[in-house]
Amino acid sequence: MKSITKVSIVLFLLGVLPLFAQKKPIGNYILVKIKSPKEIETPFLPTTFTKEGKILIMDFPFGTWKLEAKKVKLTFKKADFNGLYSIKKKSDLLILQNDKYTLTYQKYNPEDNDKLPILGVWKQQNSLADTYVKFALHDTVVSVKTQIDITETSKGTWLYLPKTNTIMIFGFMDELRGNNKLQSFTKGSFTLLKDTLKMEFTREKEVKPNFLSFIDEDFPEDIDDSGKLPWSDWYDFQNISYIKYLRKEYLKDIGVFKTDTIVEKISVTDKYIDVNRLLVTKNDSISIKKIRKGGLENTYNRFFPQVDIGPYRVVKKEEITVPAGTFNCTVVEGTDYDILYKYWLIDKKPGIFAKIIVQKTEGDNVDYFFTYELMKIDLR
Repeated sequence: MKSITKVSIVLFLLGVLPLFAQKKPIGNYILVKIKSPKEIETPFLPTTFTKEGKILIMDFPFGTWKLEAKKVKLTFKKADFNGLYSIKKKSDLLILQNDKYTLTYQKYNPEDNDKLPILGVWKQQNSLADTYVKFALHDTVVSVKTQIDITETSKGTWLYLPKTNTIMIFGFMDELRGNNKLQSFTKGSFTLLKDTLKMEFTREKEVKPNFLSFIDEDFPEDIDDSGKLPWSDWYDFQNISYIKYLRKEYLKDIGVFKTDTIVEKISVTDKYIDVNRLLVTKNDSISIKKIRKGGLENTYNRFFPQVDIGPYRVVKKEEITVPAGTFNCTVVEGTDYDILYKYWLIDKKPGIFAKIIVQKTEGDNVDYFFTYELMKIDLR
């Protein structure tokens, strides 16, 4: 009889304790929906209920929880959601409900991110702007969107849910934020579906450029290399219709280069040389700067139509190959306040550069980095 009683107690405990444990909201979840009498919100917030009774949102302490009379008491920093909630569990969903709110959480496993080999940088193909996304370690995601000469960077976190084959992204990332169905995935591309929006991505190669390292102190005050410069007049500009450059902008937050085209249209009169610098986009050409030489403008600019750097030094003679061909150049390094420049002046073509590097440095960090390579010289 005693043995039967012991067995019954053990069986009872084995049955009851798991049921009691199921009423605890311990684990990692995503707050996918908040329903109130007035509205329904979809915040998509990673939330962790710890064994110690803490509530973490995006890994930051945000409140506490404890069981009271078969319900869970939530105490948040924002008092609106404080109170007792009944607990319901359905598959991977945790539903907390009271008279005012219904909070719906979706359970996830942080280790599931390792099942998807998505780490790296990807470029969105069917986007009006140039959009890049970098999936990194520690569930970090960075989005960089560039349009004309404006760059927007957003950061957040990402989670992969293998049961539904979806990627959830948290942060201010426009159409990527929230739940994204992974339609296809290969080593070189993947496709996401969100409602009726289809987003296609291709993998980009991460690079690290050779940053310029010289500083103002590298240029002695008594240095005068003006006699080593190859240009003295810009007479030949009257024979040029436009100059085309391939511009590469280093997106430092994700480690890739974004490319576009710069066209410099030339107009020459008896008094002036006018250069209209255009950024060529997918659908249009946008004037980004106008430069004039003549009268009091750029009279003594030895590097027209580029920035008249100073101090500067002639480094060497060099033959380099760029998309427009191979050219003999005079290589010049110089500064303009906190911006560093490196010019490859084509020896027998005044005003035309085979290559340009522009870099702005703040302390030990590079703020921006551009390269320009000559693509074409169009003659009249």
